[in-house]
Amino acid sequence: MKLLPKWFILFLLTGFYVFFLAGMFYNNLFRWFFDEKLKQEIVALLYVNQNRVISGMMSSPKVVTIEEVDTMQNFRKDPRVIHALVINKYGQIRWSADPAMFNKRLEEYQAVYPAATDALPKAYVTKSPKIIPFVRDKAHFYEVAVPLIAQGEVWGVASLEVSREEAKETLAQGMRKFYAGGVGVIFIFLATGIVFLYRSVISPLSQTAEILETLSVAQPAWPAEKFRSDEIGKVQKALAQYLEKLRAALSRYERDRKDVGDIEKGRWEQILKVLVRSGGVLVLDGDNYVMASHGLQAVFSVKPPPPSSMGRGLPAAIATAATQPAGSVATAASVRTHLLDLATSTELLQLVNKALERPGTYSEGLVVLDSMPHNARILTIAAGQPQDQRTLVWLESQAKPIGPAGKT
Repeated sequence: MKLLPKWFILFLLTGFYVFFLAGMFYNNLFRWFFDEKLKQEIVALLYVNQNRVISGMMSSPKVVTIEEVDTMQNFRKDPRVIHALVINKYGQIRWSADPAMFNKRLEEYQAVYPAATDALPKAYVTKSPKIIPFVRDKAHFYEVAVPLIAQGEVWGVASLEVSREEAKETLAQGMRKFYAGGVGVIFIFLATGIVFLYRSVISPLSQTAEILETLSVAQPAWPAEKFRSDEIGKVQKALAQYLEKLRAALSRYERDRKDVGDIEKGRWEQILKVLVRSGGVLVLDGDNYVMASHGLQAVFSVKPPPPSSMGRGLPAAIATAATQPAGSVATAASVRTHLLDLATSTELLQLVNKALERPGTYSEGLVVLDSMPHNARILTIAAGQPQDQRTLVWLESQAKPIGPAGKT
């Protein structure tokens, strides 16, 4: 898989995983925040209005006052408050939504309207606000009970049942906005990351690959103006330094190989001068290129080369063989000459192939070069590597030429 789609998938997986964890965290945080805010608002509302209720109790202990009724009716106007109740310190109903329950005992009231929680008695006993959640008909509520205290004495308890549905709806709206914003942020970062990855990583790597494809094996030099100024540029400079070292190593290798070839060629020429008394001899390398030769002018009936051409591989006069009849001698290069450029005799080529197939064994036969019969003796000297083996071709001409009919 390529780098861009791999990064795209990894980013999406990581992004949505973090998004999911953040959603859980903020969902719990928002739920706690809205619940606490609801509790504090209701408690604060009761504390703000408790003096009006307490003053009514102190001025009229047995009969509820208009001020108290107005205060409790205002509580009921709040859509979050679904039930309200006030009891005095004697356990009698001071106010409720049902006027028939006024001045009734709390036990009588709860027989008709069962209590959802025990927040009211706990608030009376502890003299502190009590908030207890409960569920009714799959809906969630809080019962908030606040003691009415004046001059250190508890005059009664006000209890409100508050719905949490509004807080839940607010939470749901907040989470929907959070998720929408989170998805938007993820895609913004995704798009930004894709642009950055393409411009700063993928495109420079592609350019580097294109430059490498255009480099020559013989001269692997990096274009100086192609270096970038970022980390990819450092990689390119490292590649350029490596290619420079490689080019220097190749140059040394070619120079050393040439030096070794010249030394081997000189040794073969000295050996051939000593051993070959008649005819001509070729020394071929592993690719059948001529490394050294001796006495070829006697084989191909050409004039000896001028002194200036000596020691340059084949004698330069062999190049004049291109003017001779086809099927005998072809053009030979002055530095590296292949056997096929020198002689196209089928018999000679067959003997060379036979010698190559059986290193260390002589192959002998009669071949025709320049309409002259020659006795050929060929030997391949085996080596560990095919390119290191050498083939010796000894050609010695016979007395009589072959006529047009092919007979001696």
